Amino acid sequence: MAGVIFDATGGYALALPIAAAMALLAPGLLWFVAPRRPNPPPGFVG
Repeated sequence: MAGVIFDATGGYALALPIAAAMALLAPGLLWFVAPRRPNPPPGFVG
């Protein structure tokens, strides 16, 4: 994607904030879609 931005704009100045925004957004999205399972009880072998 950075290459496409470079080709379109002639520099990476726009790619850096986009990459930073994606780096900040990714953990939140992963937390949102992660399955919610309770922790197994202590001593559980399964």
